[in-house]
Amino acid sequence: MKKNPKLLYLALVFFLYLFISFFKIYHFNQLAHLSDNTIGIFETEGAFQYRYSKMIATGEQIPQLDKKAQWPEGINPFSKLTMLMPIVHGYTYRAFRLIFPKMPFVMFLAYFICFYTSLNIFIVYYTNRLLWNNLNSALFSTIFFAFSWSTFSRLLPSQGISLFNYNLEDFALPLIFISFTFVLKGLLEKRPAYSLCWGIFSGIMVTLSFYSWHFTVVYFSVLL
Repeated sequence: MKKNPKLLYLALVFFLYLFISFFKIYHFNQLAHLSDNTIGIFETEGAFQYRYSKMIATGEQIPQLDKKAQWPEGINPFSKLTMLMPIVHGYTYRAFRLIFPKMPFVMFLAYFICFYTSLNIFIVYYTNRLLWNNLNSALFSTIFFAFSWSTFSRLLPSQGISLFNYNLEDFALPLIFISFTFVLKGLLEKRPAYSLCWGIFSGIMVTLSFYSWHFTVVYFSVLL
């Protein structure tokens, strides 16, 4: 039977995805014990965002005017902040807890982030395939991206205080990358109706990334 090189390269990318994901998890497990005791393991904006994620995960009502977040006037989280990441993490954990009821939320969060952020590897591989139309070039570019320190340096646990950096951009970047891939797919598509569909998909991803991270406007401005 004739070998399928695309399938072989995809298998290599999948192995790379697993390797990078477990590499991140290894660093989490080396630095700190993941437990329900989260006092002092988050700092600055990571602690701020974790609070909302934990509230949703435990079924606690998020106030429409949160004075604990901004005193004394309060702030409306759903109109002034980007809440998509806490919503996804919180509700995903509630569904996950039906199968694994004893897993602490912070442990689930660490594993979720490791596997989710590594999805960029698949996106980069496919985007490079579209750009170069060459499997070797796409794989080499993906390997370079996957092992580049800048791709996960802010995600990995920092020394001393925090368990890991709970950043909005780590959630938004896969959506931004997918959006760009859809733009490229639409530009390369010769059929106008299909090109329009890819444009719509790209717009949906950009919209979701706006609800995830305010700095998406920088990417959107450059794209325009």
